[in-house]
Amino acid sequence: MIERNEKELKLLGALVTMFFVIIKHSLYWLKKDAHFKSSRMKDVVLAMETTIISRYQKVEDIHQQILTNELYLKL
Repeated sequence: MIERNEKELKLLGALVTMFFVIIKHSLYWLKKDAHFKSSRMKDVVLAMETTIISRYQKVEDIHQQILTNELYLKL
């Protein structure tokens, strides 16, 4: 049971990471495009990027805590 949960958690972690990488990559191109547009657009994209990186870090921390708790339960 715990091994199955561990595999599911690793898969979930991989999916979340992939989701955030796609968003970050999209923001990179928006930021690059915004360079030729208004500075306001560039500020908005930078704010979005900062928020997403912050949220990703929080999700990654929670995922790490869950994996640690699962490992602790195995022992």
